Amino acid sequence: MFKYSNTSYLPNMQLIRVPNNFSETPELFLPTISSILNTKLDAPSHPSLKFELSQEAAQYNMSILKSFGNSIQNLINAHPGSFSPGSEFRPANLLRGLLLHHPNWHLIESSLTKGSVWPVLPILESERIAKNIEFIVRGNHKSAKKYERYN
Repeated sequence: MFKYSNTSYLPNMQLIRVPNNFSETPELFLPTISSILNTKLDAPSHPSLKFELSQEAAQYNMSILKSFGNSIQNLINAHPGSFSPGSEFRPANLLRGLLLHHPNWHLIESSLTKGSVWPVLPILESERIAKNIEFIVRGNHKSAKKYERYN
């Protein structure tokens, strides 16, 4: 018996139906992947930010951010294809046919459509300051030292 039977919300795509005790690759696995890869998607809009490590880029990006009321959320909303959660992946509705039976599909789909949410516990101010001092004493990671001239 399969876990999901209502597939009316899916695009015209066959689902890979996998019983809980399967041991072989499902027959529709490769055609489903092929269908996902062959689906033509529009390129996301090009954001107006400069992605380089320079003083000029930082000043330019700050002026762009100011034009959005210093709100990163407003900037993200203005470029829905570029900065949206999961925009670096194929759309969730395409991946659903491949991953629907994954035990954590609901979490994967949520991350692709709404973004990743991580629970954070409150921290005492004294702990926060102690941790910051610890990081300052430790210094930059060796990979970050390459760009120290930009500090």
